[in-house]
This record gives sequence, structure tokens and C-alpha cells, in this order.
Amino acid sequence: MLPSAGVYYFPWEINSSVPEGEALRTFGRLCRYDLARSEAVLTAQHSSAQYRVCIDTKFVEPFQAQLGSRYMVLGEAEHRE
Repeated sequence: MLPSAGVYYFPWEINSSVPEGEALRTFGRLCRYDLARSEAVLTAQHSSAQYRVCIDTKFVEPFQAQLGSRYMVLGEAEHRE
């Protein structure tokens, strides 16, 4: 089952203030994809800082990941170190 529609966040807005389990949408350029770990990393630049968002890809595999391409994602927030 898909999560609810989700609030749109820029990658630099996603932090610990977004509640665990809240549905969200974001975007970024794919900089890493690890099929074995079911993980993708999206990056986005804002001002002079680079922001990274880790994405769990279990529910969409296999997909044709294109490094350097832009992706928009819908999911639930999960905070990890």
C-alpha cells in the first residue's frame, strides 16, 4: 500500500523536525545506488551546501537507475544516524 500524498519538502528541509513516519515527497540527483543494500542516495545543492537523502528502494526494485539523473520520491520519513 502506498503512503498518503505527502507534504513536499526540499532536501535541505528534511531533518529531525520532520516526524518519524510522516509521508513526504522530495527530489534529488541520483549519486549512488546499491542494489544489494536496496539503497539509493539523492543529492541536491542549496546555496553552497550539498544535501543528501538516503532512499530505501525495496518496494521499487528492480529499476533502471541512471546515475546523475533527477528523481522525485514519495515515502515515509525514517531517521537514522
